[in-house]
Amino acid sequence: MLQSVTLQGFKSFADRTRLEFGPGVSAVIGPNGSGKSNVVEAIRWATHQARARDLRAGRGTELIFHGSGGKAPLGLAEVQLELVTPAGERVNLARRVYRDGTGEQDLNGRGVRVRDVQGALRGTGLGPGGLAVIGQGEVSGVVQAEGKTLLGYVQEAAGLSRAVTARQETEARLREADTHLDSLRLVLNEREAALERLARAAQDARTHRDLSVRVLTLEDALRRDRQLTLAREVFAARTEASELEARSAALAAEVQAAATAVDAARDAAQEARARRDAYAGALDTLRAARDAAAQAQRYRAHLDAERQTLTAELDALPRTPPEQPPPDLTALDAALTQ
Repeated sequence: MLQSVTLQGFKSFADRTRLEFGPGVSAVIGPNGSGKSNVVEAIRWATHQARARDLRAGRGTELIFHGSGGKAPLGLAEVQLELVTPAGERVNLARRVYRDGTGEQDLNGRGVRVRDVQGALRGTGLGPGGLAVIGQGEVSGVVQAEGKTLLGYVQEAAGLSRAVTARQETEARLREADTHLDSLRLVLNEREAALERLARAAQDARTHRDLSVRVLTLEDALRRDRQLTLAREVFAARTEASELEARSAALAAEVQAAATAVDAARDAAQEARARRDAYAGALDTLRAARDAAAQAQRYRAHLDAERQTLTAELDALPRTPPEQPPPDLTALDAALTQ
């Protein structure tokens, strides 16, 4: 049951206006142009029973108060409904449209969709197909409605539309579930086939992984062996290099010693040459002395022979004293010796 309608900025209602409906029959009366139809249109608009063009407006923004009687245009149109469902549930519904064309709706203070509003209003006469609000020219359509449509009207009036709709939705969901189940069976079959393929692929992958691990293990072992071999070779090369370095140092010492010996030999040879030259000079001097001595000896022998000759000649002379003193033989010997 509708308990109140609050309008603000909707069509001719510039100010916030609240209409309350008590038990029994309520009537909205007033002169033409006072906004009676706007109240009904506000209810139809808030419950989504009519679109903007059904309410003598081309767009939703044309429902907003555009200013008149010295009042400025407003930036939004809002309609709030308070009602109680046949189950005793209180429903507060609000719908708004803004000047920029955007809109929103609340159900008990929470933003909802159109289908949520329609679902909450089923069985109240304000839901889809309800007869609580009938526009001009729609009565004949209700009377002349076909059986199925008329049944919907009766169900809505009796408060059964929510249950019928729930049943229809449940059946639709069941059919959808059956369809989905068939699809799931197909998907399951495909997944099972894919699972078998994946199992084979997994086995192949495990085999490949095991082989890869084995290859990596062998490569690692080979690399370690190569590293060990290289380490040994490097150690041997370093040892040989150390030995060669030691030998080189020894050879360098030997070369240095040999160079020292060569220098000493050169000095000795030079000294020997000097001695040889001195010896040769002394030998030449000795030879010259020997030659001079031999010559002196020969000359002495000659003098001795000449002395003997003279002595013999002297002996052959008469023994009478000479008038002059005889020659000094001692001085003569000394002269010969020199």
